Amino acid sequence: MLYLTSMIKALMSSSLLSATLVATALLPISDSLAASSDWQEAEGARVRVVTQSTPDENGILKAIVEVDLEPGWKTYWREPGSSGIPPLFNFSNSKNVEGVKVHYPVPTLINDTTGSYAGYKKSLAFPVDLKTKNASDDTHLQAEIFLGVCNEICVPISANIELDLKEFQTSSEQNTLIENARFNLPTEPAKDFNLKQAEYIEDTNSVEFELTLPAFYPPNMQPEIFIQSPEKWPMSQPKLIKSEDGTVRFRSDVFDQPKADDPLKGPLYVLLKLGQRSVETTLELGTTPICQHKAGTTSC
Repeated sequence: MLYLTSMIKALMSSSLLSATLVATALLPISDSLAASSDWQEAEGARVRVVTQSTPDENGILKAIVEVDLEPGWKTYWREPGSSGIPPLFNFSNSKNVEGVKVHYPVPTLINDTTGSYAGYKKSLAFPVDLKTKNASDDTHLQAEIFLGVCNEICVPISANIELDLKEFQTSSEQNTLIENARFNLPTEPAKDFNLKQAEYIEDTNSVEFELTLPAFYPPNMQPEIFIQSPEKWPMSQPKLIKSEDGTVRFRSDVFDQPKADDPLKGPLYVLLKLGQRSVETTLELGTTPICQHKAGTTSC
């Protein structure tokens, strides 16, 4: 949403976040230690960072931000929808880190008294790829994490976690946690499951998505779409408008009307979900009204 950034800044400076959580892990190595921060406790959830202590052959440190939710509590996906605040992860103050990519597990659509939103009702882990500047240098991680968790009330959580990796070694148990977290991530589009077309409809000021689905799947299994639209062009959660004769279409309303001198453009992230299977793709919306995606290629 357009007001999302300012809303988050306001929340982070408000009294709701008066108790900022800080964990500094600078302890000597022992057999019981791994590259993990302590759990940071808050109402409804606790948070920690677990990471490999040494990068792989490509200079990548694999890590996770682990979120342990109490029963009945929920948190949000990268683009929640009409309500909720997406998680924020900031590793910019880390040393010997030049790039960060956070991966988001597949969400579910949640309906409650606050509205409908994309999020998580169970404990989860966000996988993180940390690109080191020099694999042989010491790495010091500083992670600023902001989450919203909700039950009958919503509580913002702010955590500042530090890990000096030269003081740690990663245990097999921690490595298993890191690797297992990646099994919950969407995959690349496939020939039998992908976004066939995304089309902007000027008359209704909406984007319609047409899907390619497997030839056979259980009749009670309904496909779902989750999107993250360009910041300047926020869109509603897509709704199913057609499912017949092998054609499945969803529609998402654009909240502002694009103008001729300011066309609908920017990255549009799309996640398709069908039961336990999910794929993801990103379309670069251009100046023409139709963008197509077919099995690994995008044209706009």
